[in-house]
Amino acid sequence: MATVNTLASLANSEWTYSNTITGLKVQNIKGPDGNDYANTVVQTYWTYSATTPDGHTGTFNGATPFTLGNVHSNTYSFTPFSDLEEANVLSWIINSISGSYADHINEKIVEQINNQINVISEPGLPWAPANTANTPA
Repeated sequence: MATVNTLASLANSEWTYSNTITGLKVQNIKGPDGNDYANTVVQTYWTYSATTPDGHTGTFNGATPFTLGNVHSNTYSFTPFSDLEEANVLSWIINSISGSYADHINEKIVEQINNQINVISEPGLPWAPANTANTPA
């Protein structure tokens, strides 16, 4: 069964999306096949952003842990750290995001964008002297 990219299925077709890996942690691991795997990615840090046609942006910062098994899905086709490309790691992350976590990510991005569009301000009191903010003296 193919993994559904839930983030893509929730995306607004008018917005532009970007994914970026911001950090990795690695560890030497002994695989289930008995082999040693040096510098195996065990933790990722990333951002997922959306930008509206009007230039409003929302960003979600995430962290996704991995084990050798869940990255390689029982095939154990290990890619050496020095040969990894950002697209490899992004695919691992995107394929691990589903259900309520995907909903949460998208809700946070939409909330940030809505806060930029529907700005709430706190003006001074209309009966107070000019240039007085709504703060205690």
